[in-house]
Amino acid sequence: MSVHFKHSNSSCQRYCIICGNGGKLFVCDEPDCRKVYCTGCITALVGPECVDLIENTSVWKCYLCSEFDEQSHGLLEKKPDWFQNIINMYQPDECFQVNMS
Repeated sequence: MSVHFKHSNSSCQRYCIICGNGGKLFVCDEPDCRKVYCTGCITALVGPECVDLIENTSVWKCYLCSEFDEQSHGLLEKKPDWFQNIINMYQPDECFQVNMS
C-alpha cells in the first residue's frame, strides 16, 4: 500500500497522519505542526470520548506536540526517535541521521 500525504494551501496535511484516510479531521493547533488525525483513529486508539473532548477544545495540541498522558493519549505514545523514523520512511535507501539540537 502506498500512501502519499498531501498538504493544502494552509500547509495542513489533508489526510490522517496515522491511517492516510480523509474524512473528519482534527488539525493540531501548534504553529509548527499542522498534523491531522481522523475521528476513526482517535476513536480506535484513544477512545470515542476523546473525539468529543477535542471538538469542545478551542486550542488542541496533537499527540506528538503534547506531553504523554495515558488518559488523553490512550495507545498513542510518541517514540523518542519518531522524527528519524519519518525521514527513514520517505528515504529508505538513503537513511541518514538528522541532528535535532
